Amino acid sequence: MNRVLHPLIVVLALFAGSAAHAVSIEVRPSQRVALGDPLTVDVLVTNPGGVTIGVFDIVLEFDPDILEIDDVVFGTGLTDPNFGSITDVAIGKGRVEAAESSLLFPPPPVVSDLLLFSVEFATRGLGTTAVTPVAALDLGPGPGLGLRAPMVFLGDDAIPGNPIPVASTNAATIMVVEPVATPAPGTLPLLAMGTALVMLGRIRRAA
Repeated sequence: MNRVLHPLIVVLALFAGSAAHAVSIEVRPSQRVALGDPLTVDVLVTNPGGVTIGVFDIVLEFDPDILEIDDVVFGTGLTDPNFGSITDVAIGKGRVEAAESSLLFPPPPVVSDLLLFSVEFATRGLGTTAVTPVAALDLGPGPGLGLRAPMVFLGDDAIPGNPIPVASTNAATIMVVEPVATPAPGTLPLLAMGTALVMLGRIRRAA
């Protein structure tokens, strides 16, 4: 990931003041899919309460033995129709970080659920995994340090963005199961013909 915005985000989240209204970040939907089938989860701001969102930086984690990222698609809520927005994605094993900075001046207040981005996954193994917004990142070991930088960051339309408090985060649960075997298309007419012959034989014997 391009780290131009990210260090500023971490510093602001640790030390700056915050807005009064706290929002929630949700990953949804939870779903059950067959191995080999693709799936998509959405990352949304819920309970926005009219806040103005100008920037975000969010890390998701998941089990890489079960899921593999195909693509990350940003929503349009922070996109200027003429200038777009500044986006950045970093994909690692079992994690993805997505960041966007709006070029809307000012961004409109958010009064309903806002789609930040969607993650498209391929399924690579059986099992259950959560797709979880990472609450915090340890900045380093050692006694007396104890700094934890929020990894779910929302900022307002100030430059580079005053933190908007996040009251809660909710993960999506993904269950990948064995695919259900279905008869090949060519076997269905044969099965129907066989059933019809059996029924015809029973009718003749009854007569």
